[in-house]
Amino acid sequence: MRRLNKVKEKHWSNIKQDVGRKPITFAAFRRKIFKSCKFGIILALIAGFFTFLVSGFYYVRGHPIDVNLSGPVEPIQSIRFHSDGVLSPEWLKNVHGIQRGASLMDVDIFSLKRKLESFGQVDQAEVQRHFPSTLKVTIKELEPVMRVRLSRGSGFQDLLIASEGQIFNGFDYPKSFLSKLPFLATDSLVKEGNQYQNIKEIQQIYPLIEHAKRNYSKIYSTWRVISYKNLAETDLGIGAFVYVRSSIVDKIIFRPLDYKVQMSRLSVALKTTIESGINYLGVVDLSLKNTAILELASR
Repeated sequence: MRRLNKVKEKHWSNIKQDVGRKPITFAAFRRKIFKSCKFGIILALIAGFFTFLVSGFYYVRGHPIDVNLSGPVEPIQSIRFHSDGVLSPEWLKNVHGIQRGASLMDVDIFSLKRKLESFGQVDQAEVQRHFPSTLKVTIKELEPVMRVRLSRGSGFQDLLIASEGQIFNGFDYPKSFLSKLPFLATDSLVKEGNQYQNIKEIQQIYPLIEHAKRNYSKIYSTWRVISYKNLAETDLGIGAFVYVRSSIVDKIIFRPLDYKVQMSRLSVALKTTIESGINYLGVVDLSLKNTAILELASR
């Protein structure tokens, strides 16, 4: 009996799956070499770039280069000055100390800024170079809201007070402006060196002055002297007061709260008394809630 050879069934799994690492053809071998060289070149370029940066940094650090980015600098031809107050270019000429013929780069703008801000009336100063030959100076001034009078031998000296209690000598203010500022009656000025400490209580008084000046200008124009009591207290209790002496009322008493309400009551009280033929009052007490107490003058 003939024996039949068993034929293996063909299937995809019988195909040899493993491929050697060596390139089978010359073209494949060339492609592999090309990829390896390309990677090496890129790596070398990156390393060279970082080497160049590091070397350049240390070279520039050891050999600084003076580069003039502004172009040629000429002697100062003009000084542009602007202030939001009364200070003038003539004032600036007296304080800046810039030498004739100096160039913009000769001016220490930071030192000049400090010098200008050391002047009591100046709140902030900005100094800029505008090439090739212009210096720009911008000044922000303190705004005086009151004045204080000090005895000086047989005479006196008036100093100005700003809204946050800064005390300074006024310069270039017209007399007509100064005459409208009420005086502060106080004996608590403290001097440090050539300057006085700020009067912190002014921050409690200024809202009253600002509101009266803006909304009751006729009443405010009669105010002559302002004083205060216990405004340094943290909670401004019932013992804190602001006193105003005017040309039509000997004493107006405010509490340091609700100034708008109190000024409204003062306006009504003064209007009523004037319409009644009374032109001068002794006391108007506005410190009590929801009422105003009026006393006639004894004179």
